[in-house]
Amino acid sequence: MKNPSKVIALLTAFIMVLSVFAAVPPVEAFAKGTEKENFYYFENSSTSNKYTITIYGTTITSVKSSKPSVVKASKDSTAKYRAVLQLKKPGSSTVTVTYKNYSGRKASKKYSITVKDGTSICSFGTPTPITGECTNYTQYIYVPVKNTSKCGFSSLKIFYDLKDAAGNSVDADTKSVYYLGAGQTGYVVVNYPTSHGVDLSKSSFSVYDAEQASVGKNGSKPNKKLYSITSKLTDSGIAVTGKNKSDKSYSFNVYFFMYDANGTLCYVKSHNMYMSAKKTATDTLTRHSYDKYTSYKMKITGTSR
Repeated sequence: MKNPSKVIALLTAFIMVLSVFAAVPPVEAFAKGTEKENFYYFENSSTSNKYTITIYGTTITSVKSSKPSVVKASKDSTAKYRAVLQLKKPGSSTVTVTYKNYSGRKASKKYSITVKDGTSICSFGTPTPITGECTNYTQYIYVPVKNTSKCGFSSLKIFYDLKDAAGNSVDADTKSVYYLGAGQTGYVVVNYPTSHGVDLSKSSFSVYDAEQASVGKNGSKPNKKLYSITSKLTDSGIAVTGKNKSDKSYSFNVYFFMYDANGTLCYVKSHNMYMSAKKTATDTLTRHSYDKYTSYKMKITGTSR
């Protein structure tokens, strides 16, 4: 029979080896594969070319970009669970984020990022004059703005340049459109100074800037089966009720197309509405003394948060 003390020594050594290997936190595999993200670059933007990756309950240890000339990636100095992406130009890059969870276990995740020219995200419909007289807002036009990208945007800044028949600029400025999901159509309302001889066929509209949803969401559209927005006309205005059955929070932009007694469109108003997960929200679009509309129609756009 072998010496019992030697057997015990061997077993002890074997257990110690197992303990050494077990104590090393393994690097987790990408359970869901590489996450694909689309972003849009705006050359003149001072804010919208910067995005973040947030992984709550972790400490990010490193962030690397395969092409820093397209996407510059770094740790956020103000939040240990967040990484910062700075878009530099259109192109593609893979960003790898390595982090530790609360127990010290190591993990990493890859993001395959495609950066496109931001001016291509929308198409514009025909500018339509608003001719009714049921508010004090006169000489306005509304322009359909369709999000043709696969991403959602919490806001878009639309640049308009109204010109006369000779092509001279009469009025130029920016207007914002909020909570526009992929494939959805919103509307921008612009002052239409007819006395200055504006020729809408010569005028132009374009996307100047946009604020995109955070990484990992892409501003996906709310599921129509999981929410409802209803409204009714009251003496004080339009009462709106939103019900959210989803476990996600939603942001909506409700457009009210208002008509006078003759059925003529007199104004288009937009109203932002936020709905928390599993909650009901109510709000009122207040009627003013100069608002003479007698009926309205609703159109809704929105993104998940």
